[in-house]
Amino acid sequence: MLRTWDEFWGDVFLRQLPELAPDLERRRAERAEWLWATLGLYPGARVLDLGCGNGMVGVCLARRGAHITGVDRLEPLLARARAAAGDLSAIFERADLRNVSFPEGSFDAILLLEVLGLMSRADDASLLHRAAGWLAAGGRIMLDCPHPPGTASRTAEWDVSDGRVTLHTTFDRSTRLLHLEPTFHASDGTTIGLHDPYDPSRPDHSGVLRYLYPEEELRAMLEAAGLAGRRLPHPFSEGHFVLLGAA
Repeated sequence: MLRTWDEFWGDVFLRQLPELAPDLERRRAERAEWLWATLGLYPGARVLDLGCGNGMVGVCLARRGAHITGVDRLEPLLARARAAAGDLSAIFERADLRNVSFPEGSFDAILLLEVLGLMSRADDASLLHRAAGWLAAGGRIMLDCPHPPGTASRTAEWDVSDGRVTLHTTFDRSTRLLHLEPTFHASDGTTIGLHDPYDPSRPDHSGVLRYLYPEEELRAMLEAAGLAGRRLPHPFSEGHFVLLGAA
């Protein structure tokens, strides 16, 4: 059977991530510290985190005094973000990035961390164009995107409290589509896959299909949105690259 992120998979990953990556909180705090310095943030800075997930990077920035707006389409992740934020200056809203909108000049910095490529290229370009308008004068937008994997396919697996999860990953170099297919194997023999039909123009697979952008294509998209883009060294992962766009 297949279940969506909201129906099943969001909760699986939320429950298991802390034990799978016990240093996750420390790594997110380090990432937030790097973002703070690289983007030139300051107490009171208005930051939009698009595709914020469980909001942990935004919460770390809010602890330093930033005003955070996080947007995601998955309610289980947003619920975790709101609980973690508590009384901090951080709000987390459910919205579809294909049509989310904010007033012009609303933010000093915008984060798109491991988000682009999940929607169609046309939707990604539209989002960047709209985001450019949401930046205040002198604002910056940060893109964090993965490189293609070194191998065409691989499978990882790990035990969870009530079963086992396998994650099969394949990459088609001709289309630059990365196919991530998790399967939950319950202790009673039930198997559950992921159905995530975010981009209807792509083949109707189980799992997630993600387009891995060449750096040159993303630079061109930033320029088309009116943003000057430059590459920065990624401080944490050789498998990713960072582009910084300035209004």
